[in-house]
Amino acid sequence: MIGLSVSNCIADMVEGKKNPAIVVKIVSRTACRIPEDWDKVIQQYKGWPWHEFPEQAEALCREFIAAGKIEQPRLESIPRLPMYKPGKFWVRYERSIRLVRMDDPKYDWF
Repeated sequence: MIGLSVSNCIADMVEGKKNPAIVVKIVSRTACRIPEDWDKVIQQYKGWPWHEFPEQAEALCREFIAAGKIEQPRLESIPRLPMYKPGKFWVRYERSIRLVRMDDPKYDWF
């Protein structure tokens, strides 16, 4: 399985909805260049959506980071974001991932 959201996919795994052993990677919308960036993101997610299991979620997220299992296409020379429908954060195949350029005028990201 491939996840498309760090916050939601880590939550799914900690809640037992997905087995971390079958997750190949997470393609994230984050843009963490240095460890301190990850610290900020994790702290935010511990407030929501990981508020019910903050320590377990942080530990699993850090395992994925250390294993190189989180891709961040926003850090590429042409920044892109993975697209997904609400509640649909998992795909089985790489070909199912839709990455959209952040400068695409069809999308209002922020």
